[in-house]
Amino acid sequence: MLASGDAGPSRSAALVFSTGFPDPRNYPSSDRFRRALNKNSLEAEGLTWVHDNGPQRNIPDPGEVRVNDEYLTRYGVTSAYPAPFTPALHRQLSAAFATRADYYLEVQNAIPEAFRHIYISNSDLRASLSPIARTAADRAARELGPLMNELYLLQSNPRLPEYLEQLKRDVSRSDIIAGAWEMITHTMTDHCPVPFHTDERDCSLYPIPPDYPAINGMLPWNLTPTDWRLITWAYKKHATLADPVFRPDTVVEWAGSEKPFAVFERLYPLVERLDTIDAELAKSDLPAARKKELEAKRTSLERKMKPALKGLVGSLTSTPLPLHPLFADVSRRIADKADEIAQSLAQAHPDVARHLVAVGRYFRSGSNTDAWEVLRTIIEQEAGEFRIAVSPGTESYWADNTKFAALMWVGIVDRQAQAAVQGFASKMMVDADRLAVEKTTYKGEPSKKGQDTVVVDTMNMLSYAGFLRGFPHGTPGGWNFPNFDYGVPSRKKMVMALRILELRKNAELVGELLGPYAKYVTGFGDVCFVTGHENGHFAGPSRNYPTAKGGTMGSIFGERWGWADEPKADMTSPTSLRIGLEDGTFTLDQAKEIFFTYLSWQWTRLQAEKNFERLGQSHEVGIPLEIGWWYQHGLFRLEGAGNQARPVYNLSAPDAITKEELLKWLRLGEALYLKIVDYQARGDVAGYIAEAQGIANQLPDPFITFVKTARERVKAKRPIVHFEVPYF
Repeated sequence: MLASGDAGPSRSAALVFSTGFPDPRNYPSSDRFRRALNKNSLEAEGLTWVHDNGPQRNIPDPGEVRVNDEYLTRYGVTSAYPAPFTPALHRQLSAAFATRADYYLEVQNAIPEAFRHIYISNSDLRASLSPIARTAADRAARELGPLMNELYLLQSNPRLPEYLEQLKRDVSRSDIIAGAWEMITHTMTDHCPVPFHTDERDCSLYPIPPDYPAINGMLPWNLTPTDWRLITWAYKKHATLADPVFRPDTVVEWAGSEKPFAVFERLYPLVERLDTIDAELAKSDLPAARKKELEAKRTSLERKMKPALKGLVGSLTSTPLPLHPLFADVSRRIADKADEIAQSLAQAHPDVARHLVAVGRYFRSGSNTDAWEVLRTIIEQEAGEFRIAVSPGTESYWADNTKFAALMWVGIVDRQAQAAVQGFASKMMVDADRLAVEKTTYKGEPSKKGQDTVVVDTMNMLSYAGFLRGFPHGTPGGWNFPNFDYGVPSRKKMVMALRILELRKNAELVGELLGPYAKYVTGFGDVCFVTGHENGHFAGPSRNYPTAKGGTMGSIFGERWGWADEPKADMTSPTSLRIGLEDGTFTLDQAKEIFFTYLSWQWTRLQAEKNFERLGQSHEVGIPLEIGWWYQHGLFRLEGAGNQARPVYNLSAPDAITKEELLKWLRLGEALYLKIVDYQARGDVAGYIAEAQGIANQLPDPFITFVKTARERVKAKRPIVHFEVPYF
């Protein structure tokens, strides 16, 4: 399988794998597999498998492996990229593959143990449910949840069924296939299970892990984020963004037999020039004459693009997700299961039953009306203590920012926590959005009229599935919907998963980071901060807000959408808190609890990195930006040199902080909120990233070291418990 390399032509030599390991050549070329082999086996031996462009997929071909200079003699080669391979090099590569094969089987054998880590008993919470509700909750978790996970996996990677079929043909042990699939549909990841789990994304339950697709399964495989931006721009100027193509739950395909490459090829260089102009226009020190010149060039470019953009209208067709062949089977099974559970709840829990009936109807019809009915019946689940909710599309971190993933949750409402925030949740949303209209270029959105009421469910979560199970950080502390205009004015809903356990377990770390101000980090503050954050997604430009630059805010920001919207959502909390403290909605002590709990979120989650590209994930990008902003404006300073540096807060003693003192800092938080909103409304992604990265870069490295050291010191005493919902 690996091309050998004695003198003369290269010849093949077979690799001997452990029983059950498939032939890697049967699978699509996998960068994840190549990276894992490099990291775990080859780099320590002076080798790097650089690319996989040769005739053998997932097998190193001559010329693809780089040998470090100090290892040339060991492998008997004179070139850094030897072709053919020498016997010594061939043996080393074969050994790496054999080790990987044995490791893969160890991972598979660990799956039964891993399930004991997933199915954690939640008996105290479940004991509060009636027998009927408890049975329904169990069935939702064990029967409906995996189906929602399966749907989300297909939405995320449409080639998964093809991949699994190949695996079934290659692997003799059927229990490995079943175990891996069961594990994946419950954990929403093919990463290695406990005890093999690491932070390495390339560790997988599959022998040759599939690469993460460039685009989700609801869009054509060869459509790029730039294409999508152009398509939304075209529909905005020449048709309507209300076209079913832009519904969050439709599967989109090319109207013709293939992508209209010629149209896009005419547009790509114009878009590239446009982006270059925008990047220069984003500079704060740009002379007025140069700005006028660039704006004229931009207008001229837009005129040149107009005919080609018009040609994109009608280039795509759409099919409701439940009716599309890729999703029809799992949609039918979801509908059947929802109906079964609904029947058992019809008398005891009619609100939940009514919602599940709507779920079954939608997953058979796929109609926009039925999709809205599903969301309406979630929002109107206000009575009772028990929730089952299934949504066809409420949230997404896919690069198109238009297609949404499915999700499910099961939980028990905490009425005490809910009462703490329900009274001011709607006011916080309205205040933040109104302020953005008044003080930025954001003009508001007609679709928000009549949507000024927020319903809050503060939940003790029992289980969750779909997008929530696949969320990058594990379980989010809260989520909000609807995030799409279904043409029906509605109330908004926020669901918040209680994090009291995490607050308690992380109290020592918070104490190390915030010092005496940690006394104000409370459960009340946590629920209120999350309320402010989720309100922040409702406030300011939505994904489908039409920007001045053409296209929607979501399509222009693309996969960088969360880089702006997550920190904007964070900063909505101090913004709303400033208004509420001034008008008497919050007492001074309550405001302190919310503010310092917000700071605890950022301080404890800071990574050892400031570069946005290397951080990548939306929530993590916002943290150095926000902390850098507070440092830039003097909330804290560092005292001490190097590793001895410690933050000193430029604040009065905790109990001595006055209303005016706190308002000063809240106004600074508000300024960052308004700055981000303005970039979003203008569609200026280049300008936003440039300024945001500049602010983050001001965060001193010794502060990052301080946080990292504190985290390691606390973890050495007792591992930090990150919030993870028990899955019973």
